[in-house]
Amino acid sequence: MLVPSTAAALFSDQVEIWAAENVTHDTNLLRLSRHIDPASVGAQQLGDSYNTTKIGVAADLPVSLQRFQATYTWQATRYNGFSNLNFHGHLATLNWAWMIDHRFYGTLGGADSKSLASFSNIQRNAQDLVTTRQAFASGNWKMTPTWRASGRLEWGRSEHSDVLRSANNIETVTAELGLAYITQQDNTVAGVVRAEHGKRPPTADLGGLSINNTYRQTGAGLTAAWIFTPQSRLDGNLFFVRRAYDEDTRRNFSGATGRALYTWTPTPKTTVVAAVFRDIGPAEDVTTAFVLATGAYVRPKWDVTEKVSIQANLEYDRWNYRGDALLGGNFTHRLRTYGASVAYRPTRKSLINAGMNRETRTSDLLLGDYDAEVGFIEARIGF
Repeated sequence: MLVPSTAAALFSDQVEIWAAENVTHDTNLLRLSRHIDPASVGAQQLGDSYNTTKIGVAADLPVSLQRFQATYTWQATRYNGFSNLNFHGHLATLNWAWMIDHRFYGTLGGADSKSLASFSNIQRNAQDLVTTRQAFASGNWKMTPTWRASGRLEWGRSEHSDVLRSANNIETVTAELGLAYITQQDNTVAGVVRAEHGKRPPTADLGGLSINNTYRQTGAGLTAAWIFTPQSRLDGNLFFVRRAYDEDTRRNFSGATGRALYTWTPTPKTTVVAAVFRDIGPAEDVTTAFVLATGAYVRPKWDVTEKVSIQANLEYDRWNYRGDALLGGNFTHRLRTYGASVAYRPTRKSLINAGMNRETRTSDLLLGDYDAEVGFIEARIGF
């Protein structure tokens, strides 16, 4: 996934221009099981090194009560061995933070991106570029100092360039209404209702296989953001969700989802972020099956000096698949990820970051397991 990089600011912090170069080595690029011969999936090797060049621009323009924000990132990735995977990608975002007065405000915007899909659900030597588009609008009405009503509409569409993966193309429309209570300390608790409709947009036939991913989803629950102390904050949500598919009802789901994110800052130089979650898997990646994703992570960070910081990551994910139309049946992936990185900022306009991560996946699916180690170094500079 493309993420806008930190950059130096021009024109009184209103326009940013930046460039970055990344070198990565991956010991198992295609995320193959140790029991698979790379030649059987069209590969001559298991690991590879690759370079990624990014150039970006960002604008943040306040106009009276309004704020207009736009970003664009261009990316070129070149593989040493898997040259057939070379690609150009991008990420563009546009957002208008509108405001009438302190009572009425919201957002209006969209995003467009193109990037290479993760190989963890492909496990073969094939380029799958995912194009994702999104549009959204939201509004808030602060009825009193302690009560706020909100609404949001969102449209999204994801398409895969690989014909075999086009079954995962998805188009969604989501609507949300909420009512929040706000304390004098600016803590919030809100009741929220949501409705979502998803369908597979028109695509090329998949070898005569007809796949209907149309579903309807409803949910109701609570969200909260609570600051216990200046060093301790909890953000979370808990929903009861029902999803029903038009076909292959093995994928239907009814149950609880939720997330709790705890941020602890014991010292000015130390931060620990921890989370647990249970949610429906990302639509753009796995939609022929219903996926229930549960997991937890801990991410401590230590600012050694003003210029040097160290960060670690420990994460466990469990993905339960139901009724996969391509692979068939139900199965579970279990992924353990751990790693660390070091960041050095020699000047306000530059950043050097290096790290190492290890992934280990076990699976009920035949040949769904893999091990991989990924090391990287990246340099960024702003103008």
